[in-house]
Amino acid sequence: READTRVWSQALTCLLYFITDKGHVNKEKLLSIDPRLIPAFLTHIEPIPTDIQRHLIRMMVNFIYSPADTFNPAVLERMCDIRFVTELYMSTGSQEGRNNLFSIIFDHVVYDLLQGRKDAQAILLLEVLKAVGAPYHFAQLFHYQPERFAEDFVRGVLYDHLRREPGWTPTMAKLDRPFALKVVQEIEVLARQCSKLAPEFDRRLYLMNGNKGEVKERYYFILNDLLHSDKLEHRRQGEIWLFGLLKPVCARRLDRHVMAKGQDIPEPSSPEDGHQQQQQQQQRERSGRYAHRRRVRELLQEQGRSNNPAVRRVYVRLVARLCVFMKTRVRPAGDEPLTRAMFSQINEMLQVLIDVQEKNETNLLHMLDLLIELITLHNPAPIPQDISYSSSPTLFAPAQNGAGAFRPPTSISTACDSVYSFILRGSLVVSRWLLSLLHPTLFQHIFVWLSPRTYSDARLVALHMIVDRCRAGGDATPPSSRPRSPVVVLPTEPRGPSSPNNRPPKDQDHREP
Repeated sequence: READTRVWSQALTCLLYFITDKGHVNKEKLLSIDPRLIPAFLTHIEPIPTDIQRHLIRMMVNFIYSPADTFNPAVLERMCDIRFVTELYMSTGSQEGRNNLFSIIFDHVVYDLLQGRKDAQAILLLEVLKAVGAPYHFAQLFHYQPERFAEDFVRGVLYDHLRREPGWTPTMAKLDRPFALKVVQEIEVLARQCSKLAPEFDRRLYLMNGNKGEVKERYYFILNDLLHSDKLEHRRQGEIWLFGLLKPVCARRLDRHVMAKGQDIPEPSSPEDGHQQQQQQQQRERSGRYAHRRRVRELLQEQGRSNNPAVRRVYVRLVARLCVFMKTRVRPAGDEPLTRAMFSQINEMLQVLIDVQEKNETNLLHMLDLLIELITLHNPAPIPQDISYSSSPTLFAPAQNGAGAFRPPTSISTACDSVYSFILRGSLVVSRWLLSLLHPTLFQHIFVWLSPRTYSDARLVALHMIVDRCRAGGDATPPSSRPRSPVVVLPTEPRGPSSPNNRPPKDQDHREP
């Protein structure tokens, strides 16, 4: 199989030459090609600009929703599996692309649930989920699935929150709550299936996490081989396995960090006491569980220090998974020491990439996305009307002239479709206090090594973060506690069917110019 990204880029250029007419995509020509080409382009072109990725996702949508603009599971099965869609959903920087991929995931779940039948409740539920920013925030659910997520989300976000909004009262009265709960539960089940280990590895994970004596040394070697494999599926299995080992280690470090911050550590009262404490420390280091935790941390750092950018990408994805995992432990408590402990671990983990001088642009963009996800407080403003969709994903719109010609909606550019553009437009609020907990060198490194020509918006956001972080100096004053759901950030003012776009209050944190 061809692996050279330059060959695939040139192949895409040739394909676009044959399926476009006066700059517009001809849908009949598009649907005549092999649909498996689209996932191949998305896989092999690296780094892939956001606008190219957005258009390829739109081509995928046109295949899956043909004919008659209805979800066609047979085409999806022929093109790729649903796991490819979820992986793309987790990583895309295009907000239109994320909306489209969320619709595919939603329709896939509803199609299986209703056995292909059409239901008005499904359309209504999709509109409600979009109103609370589910297409944007549910990507975190595929990193880590907290317990009782579906129940907490439907009760706390869809009903307790939205029913208090006057514009949504009639809509919520029509929504069938058991159906909504079942659909969200099935999305959660899909997320768990996509994060499931193969049976032979799952058994080893269970034995390694159990307190049953020494862990077999060969398990670590098997895991390391998976993480450094040339095969993507093997690296994904290694990622899920290592994440399962890291969760208890990370939780323990959070708890110990808070305990150390919250209480004074007594000094040894005599040389004998100091010698006794040293002996106890040495005994802990010799114990099997201590050695296991140390080995797991070393395995994680080895991924970040690898010479292979694909392996370092596994490291960035593991950090992203751990961020979501830690947020589920921090947000219910709403404790400032826990938040500081979480950011301390994140700074430490990402510093590994700075130390090895990470220059791969795909990895740098994933780093920036991770940081932005950590410090933003509200949903992005709704996508502009020319690239939005109501009850179906974005399809190529009919051209004004020419039979059978289809074109994308007008005024599409990277400047209005990335999360960076939402920050630059002032539509996404950044917490100055959370920003103050991150090392400015993280943003500085991203700013220096991203290409100015290709990633101008991302570099500009990184520069804004550097300036604001340096102006703040030390830690800013922590804000008052805000009600937050375990994974999904609640919108401040959800849009009702007839209400204007939500704008966050001006007195909260700061708005980037």
